[in-house]
Amino acid sequence: MLSTKRTIDYGDNVIVYISKDNLIPITIQEKEHFNCQRGSFEHGAFVGKTYGSKVWSKPAKERRSWVIALPVSSSLWSLACPRRTEILHLTDISLTLLQLNLKPGSIVLESGTGSCSMSIHFIQTIAPSGHLYTFEFHEQRANAANETFQKYNLSPLVTVACRDVCSLGFGLDEIADAGFLDLPSPWNAINHVKRSLKPGGKLCCFSPCIEQVQKTCLELESGFEDVMTVECLLRTWNASKGSKKRKRSSEDLDSVLVSRPQALTRNHTGYLTFARRALKIEPLAKDEKSEQINK
Repeated sequence: MLSTKRTIDYGDNVIVYISKDNLIPITIQEKEHFNCQRGSFEHGAFVGKTYGSKVWSKPAKERRSWVIALPVSSSLWSLACPRRTEILHLTDISLTLLQLNLKPGSIVLESGTGSCSMSIHFIQTIAPSGHLYTFEFHEQRANAANETFQKYNLSPLVTVACRDVCSLGFGLDEIADAGFLDLPSPWNAINHVKRSLKPGGKLCCFSPCIEQVQKTCLELESGFEDVMTVECLLRTWNASKGSKKRKRSSEDLDSVLVSRPQALTRNHTGYLTFARRALKIEPLAKDEKSEQINK
């Protein structure tokens, strides 16, 4: 599982904060250096530091700079992970976890492992007694995901399979509490995921285009209820004291607050379609039942 240690030692995984938009994951090793635009940092300088502390670079012409050593968490991993594919933003992730009603002990299906961003959010939510079955059709990405889970000691909580679920299905029957599809054509996997969800299990499909949503919703008409599509739009605001450049005769500048939306904000990211498997559907024929994945 993700570490809860307070101090850093050799072999620990650390996320190095360089700036708001630049975070890099590293593993602390002996006689190694971490180099970035802020300078060269010996791994030994991280050892013994508490998470959240500044770590100073080696002196270079009497100039030194610093980075911050942060613990690995699901939210920080989404900002720092190597991007093998596009990932969901944290606003979409948080709403997905809420709507799927996940908790420790939940069993989750995921198709589209990609960069493991969503996978690690699932694992942190369902730990320590839940399990994630994640499927990736691209063999190289599936192998990279396996290495990531092993590196962060998450392997007991996740099973990775290289499989095209749109044509082959998940190979699991009525085992999952929730499912998540991040696929180019999620409508082709609806019947398969229906067989793998428990009655009443929740499903989420992420699609960047509304045409994908339309096709998916048509497939969800059979065997699913409470279909809902949402779009998360985050708008941040800044509040500050009034500018002294503007003349204010009767007002105290120190008491005037000016609020305005942030100039650069993320607009459309994608659509989240949620549905619940109906409690009563036609039973599956024996010859249609898929083989269980060996745990």
